[in-house]
Amino acid sequence: VLPGAGGAGGPRPSLVDPSARTCEASVLPSEMSCAARIEKDVALSARLVRKLDGLFGVPPEATEAFLRLPTPDEVKLDQQVIYLRRVHSLCFYSGVWCQDAWALRERCGVHCVVRAERASMDEGSYAKEHEERLESLLASAKLEAPEVGAVNDEVALRTNDFLCEKAREINPSRAECLICKKHFKNLGYVHKHLRKAHSDEIVALEREAFQKAACAAFAADPSPPSLKGFPLPAS
Repeated sequence: VLPGAGGAGGPRPSLVDPSARTCEASVLPSEMSCAARIEKDVALSARLVRKLDGLFGVPPEATEAFLRLPTPDEVKLDQQVIYLRRVHSLCFYSGVWCQDAWALRERCGVHCVVRAERASMDEGSYAKEHEERLESLLASAKLEAPEVGAVNDEVALRTNDFLCEKAREINPSRAECLICKKHFKNLGYVHKHLRKAHSDEIVALEREAFQKAACAAFAADPSPPSLKGFPLPAS
């Protein structure tokens, strides 16, 4: 918990700044614990749960069974905020949606904490900005397929080169595998043989292509995850 996370007049924690790269858990301003705000956030977090569950194909009946659990508003809000964080890697109070839990922790810290006591104050600019962020996320959130087409194309080209390199046509009715020297009726049968009997060669090509793509994606990421403590692959 960061110090100085006071009410409307106090300094605000860096945790809820979506541009923050690294930070810790923090107490939210007092205006976030007023009864009206908690009621709004229960509804807002439920909409986010439905939206993201729908994108990932979670059965609607499972989502609704979770959202209809008979609990007080404070507990329900906690449950839904934790669900968004643990299941969808989304920080409800900063509006940051990450690819995984590691990226979320690096950008948004361990967690946000709402004060236990109910505040009697009116909502301020902080709560309004919070609501605007989430409404924008609800309107724009979509699940994009990973861009693996280029990688698959490279794998296909390299696999084709491998098949051509390791198969030799002796005559129109006979062909040879250059790895094990077995003979077959034609090149098509040799290629099937190579894919089945020498698949380790093709798997190695695929592994190399995906490793290359992963390294390129990491190098191009403007906010790459920290690799501290992790062994790096041999170049």
